[in-house]
Amino acid sequence: MDERQRREYEVAAEHGDTDAMRALAAWLTETRNPADLESGRHWLMCLADAGDCYAMHNLGVLHHAKLRPPDHEAARDWWLRAARCGLPASMNALGILYSRYLDPREPEVARDWWLRAAEAGNVSAMNNAGWYYHKLAAVPDLPEARRWYERAVAGGYRKAKFNLLRLRLRPRSF
Repeated sequence: MDERQRREYEVAAEHGDTDAMRALAAWLTETRNPADLESGRHWLMCLADAGDCYAMHNLGVLHHAKLRPPDHEAARDWWLRAARCGLPASMNALGILYSRYLDPREPEVARDWWLRAAEAGNVSAMNNAGWYYHKLAAVPDLPEARRWYERAVAGGYRKAKFNLLRLRLRPRSF
């Protein structure tokens, strides 16, 4: 997208064209070099205010992974909104936040989000649920860890193959 095209999209977005808002947000936050995160955030906010659940998820990503310093509380708030819409990727992201980034860490809350996302078909969350039962639970449940890793493998999640192999070879050592 060049600057002329950007202006055309901005005019359309300013007149309520949500497709133009999405295109601008993606270009500004993911493609443009250098990124213009504040402008991208503006268009994501417009979409989120209109009820766009994917924009809510992407605002969580923006706050967690792109803004410096990251704002994990804002990411959590956006991912909670998107999870309420039923987005498994947001549920999985919440699990990651609760297990690694929020203080205090809450592995049981993380597990609950991973299980919700896994039951909705998110294979990354299946792997993460396996990780919870394998490494994060106060008392490891290795059969349950294996079950979740196997589901993730069956779903095509490559990292789960590695975790399943490690579980089989050295169940308590990594």
